[in-house]
Amino acid sequence: MKLLIAIVQNEDAKGAMNALLKAGLQVTRLTSQGILGKGSTTLLCGLEEQDLDKAVEALESACDARHVQVEHGHPLFAKADRVRVGGAVVFVVDVSKFIKL
Repeated sequence: MKLLIAIVQNEDAKGAMNALLKAGLQVTRLTSQGILGKGSTTLLCGLEEQDLDKAVEALESACDARHVQVEHGHPLFAKADRVRVGGAVVFVVDVSKFIKL
């Protein structure tokens, strides 16, 4: 059993959830905040190891990278006007026990 944690841009959240559901996977949505102070969404998906590739493919199809304007003086991007955001950041964690009540 695996826990997939995907952090996606709010613009991609609905499409990412729909893609995971269409792939036959269950997903939970949490509101989160990204590094640039923009809203993001964290998706949690418990799945069997054989479904991992299917989940990643669903996210790849739904999450697009884009460039955004950065406020001058942002401490992490002092020399940049635009930065690449989007796509998805995906973590996969082994689950030692899963209980569904």
